Amino acid sequence: MHGAAASPHAHYAFAQLGNAAPGRRLCLSRRKPPLMPDDLLPSLPERLFVLASAFTRHNDALAALPLSGPKPTKRLLDHIPFTQLLASNTLDALDALDAVREQGLHRSTGVRDAEMRLIQIASLAVAAADHLIDAMDTISAARAEATGDDAAHGSYQDVLTDAGNQLRTARDLTALAPRACAETAESLAAELHRQGHATATSQHRPALPPAQHAALRAIARGEIYVFDEAGKKYANSREGRAPIATIHALASRNLLWSRQRPDAPGRYRLHLSPAGHRALAAAAVSRPPLAPLSTKAAARPALATPPASRRR
Repeated sequence: MHGAAASPHAHYAFAQLGNAAPGRRLCLSRRKPPLMPDDLLPSLPERLFVLASAFTRHNDALAALPLSGPKPTKRLLDHIPFTQLLASNTLDALDALDAVREQGLHRSTGVRDAEMRLIQIASLAVAAADHLIDAMDTISAARAEATGDDAAHGSYQDVLTDAGNQLRTARDLTALAPRACAETAESLAAELHRQGHATATSQHRPALPPAQHAALRAIARGEIYVFDEAGKKYANSREGRAPIATIHALASRNLLWSRQRPDAPGRYRLHLSPAGHRALAAAAVSRPPLAPLSTKAAARPALATPPASRRR
């Protein structure tokens, strides 16, 4: 399972590296996607699963990025294009959704929600890149002005602290991006199918037991990693231990692959393979729609009156 090769589609989201120069601000703008034959592109839900995986890798790399030691600005400079690229690829997915709308997709509530979610994800990635640029600029300016003693003590350490705060903010801004991308992929797969915009993905419906379906969803959101302890394999998720037998079952079906976490040696983050993307998108299509929470109109809540001491 470790080090399994990904298909050519697995790296589609990284094909446009170089759109923004390292260290330069990236503006959030819309542009036409590159023209490619349809058979070379995964479906839109699959592309969003690829994007979720890319954000997971980005977040793991960001968690492992130290500012202490030599060349902290180079580490930041090497990482910034990755963050900017994710913002650009999110906008590409938005353009792809526009292209489907031009083919007759109705702009339903589900489609509008997907559009807004993608704009939010792209905006947060742009903001994260800006914080990384600010951290790099702060360190560069301090180094240019610092004497030998300053660099070893005092003010320079304060500068590193400030830059570290910028780095943590960047991490926070993209922390939930994998989950947001994966959830958007699932809801969009169901909406495309509901409106009759079926793809090859929607015809691919392998039987997924509930435990495997839940594990696939957690993996798509970047929430599961595996590790060895005392000669045995274990899997952890956000909620605690995940059943390793389920992980082995998914691996035997070639639905996932793993990558060592740069922030945690010996721990391997699980990612969906292209077959896993298709299986999860198909499962989203075949799930029954959720029932409304209530058939009665909710009463508007009354606004609380602030205490007199806090009125302005």
